[in-house]
Amino acid sequence: MRRFFGVLVLFLLIPFIQTNEIASAENTSGPIYLGFEPADSVLDPNRPIIYLIREGGKKVYSINYKTGEMKTVDLPYPTTKLEIYQNQLVLIQHKMSHDRFNFGSYVGAIAIVDTDTFKLDRVFDIEADPYDIAVDKDGYLYVTQGSGQWETIKAYSLKDGQEVPNAEGLATIYYQSTIFYNEMYNKIYTITEEVSPRDITAHEVNIGTLISGYDSPYHGDYFLTNQLEITPDGLRMYNNSGIVFLLASLRYGDMEFHYDLGKNYNDYAFNIKDSRIYAANVDGGIDVYSYKNHDFLYSIKSSAITKKLHYRDGLISIYLENNRYYLDYSPIFGDQKASIVFEGDYLNSINHKHPMARLNIKQEVPLLRKEANGSYTVFKQLKKGENYRTFAVEASYYHLGGGYYVKHENNKMGLMIGRLVIRKETTLYSPNGKPYRSVKTNELIRVYSYDKNKFDVGGGYYIKNDRNVEFYVGFVTMLQDTKLYSPSGEIHKTLKKGESYRVYSIDENKFKVGGGYYITDNKNQVSYMKN
Repeated sequence: MRRFFGVLVLFLLIPFIQTNEIASAENTSGPIYLGFEPADSVLDPNRPIIYLIREGGKKVYSINYKTGEMKTVDLPYPTTKLEIYQNQLVLIQHKMSHDRFNFGSYVGAIAIVDTDTFKLDRVFDIEADPYDIAVDKDGYLYVTQGSGQWETIKAYSLKDGQEVPNAEGLATIYYQSTIFYNEMYNKIYTITEEVSPRDITAHEVNIGTLISGYDSPYHGDYFLTNQLEITPDGLRMYNNSGIVFLLASLRYGDMEFHYDLGKNYNDYAFNIKDSRIYAANVDGGIDVYSYKNHDFLYSIKSSAITKKLHYRDGLISIYLENNRYYLDYSPIFGDQKASIVFEGDYLNSINHKHPMARLNIKQEVPLLRKEANGSYTVFKQLKKGENYRTFAVEASYYHLGGGYYVKHENNKMGLMIGRLVIRKETTLYSPNGKPYRSVKTNELIRVYSYDKNKFDVGGGYYIKNDRNVEFYVGFVTMLQDTKLYSPSGEIHKTLKKGESYRVYSIDENKFKVGGGYYITDNKNQVSYMKN
């Protein structure tokens, strides 16, 4: 397993994808065809290289994910797991088959590949049938067993290959458990495979010695797989079942339930700086969430099933498409600075009392109260991540309703006026006017301003204003049976209570729902929600 160092509502069955960032840029060399299904992968800490193995293979692959250059090193025995420590690849070497009824003795080995020379450095034997491995910050290897039943976690020094003795009672877990290391708290976590329900166990470690161990506080409360990822900051654990746990230095508070993403995933990657979680959906696509609050933002690569994910100045993904495995590197730029709207076609069209935009707070700013003499006083502080309905833009102030305002400050807020729904695949353009990426049918994109030629989607990026896209401002829901009017003003039909429709514009007391058809604004009959 990998090591990590110290990591609305749906209307009319239309996916509601929110994005304030530009994603999935084209790689200059394109996806790299692998020709095999990788069983495990790790990133080189100093180079744009990913290391891969195939299940039961006798090779380790080095691939430069920016240039596509591929190298291989032969191994003496089959491998199924790899780790990386400094400039060393650490690989399981199998000398026997797993057997739950074999209670010893066991034989196996560990291969060390020097990443600087990319050559096999050495192989040392271990008294274990290795199933999974983890390496701590001090260069000690922890091995779970693939045979027997209740077996001891083995620990070895990578420096000399010598075993570090551990007390059997403390280090005993069920065979074929997966293992993961958290440098933040210097702990290893194991998940049972053969025991139902699955359970997670934590062990504090110190230079190869297991010094304490305890189980998760939950036993069958949440469905778990035997795979998880620990975030680079060491504060959370994401199980592939979508269950998220908080981690802590002490037993109290460790492995505490935090959130349920509600979906199953193959893998995760994290961009903590820009507060992004990338989750490889088992049904296809990569779901992107806010790391801060787990808000779903949008999805990418929907046509492929992604198996492995890494993040380093961009997203490195291994995916299956048309029964072929590919490696792809996509730079991803988080939280593009949105353009602030002070003028333009949209603001000039406002002739109603409903919110005209949402103000997204990116850094703490004061909420101001306008006094009778026209001056402003600070009422309270608005926090990062909050958003507020905005009714007007008055000079350099956003009017949030009543007598409350926020003064515009560059980079501290963004005014989202609506969204684009992509009707036919089109192109997203970069600020220099060059094509940046394709935007897929039914994708939804935040909009910050527009004119007759283009829609500004943040950071200077734009999409052309043509028949391939439609701009909408919110949704209207029927509180009771309501009349739908045709463009000529005649009753077209009755909409049923509970039905909801996109609103493409508001003209005084009319919600325009497409094709010139409209619903009359009546608070007793309809409810409007600004998107």
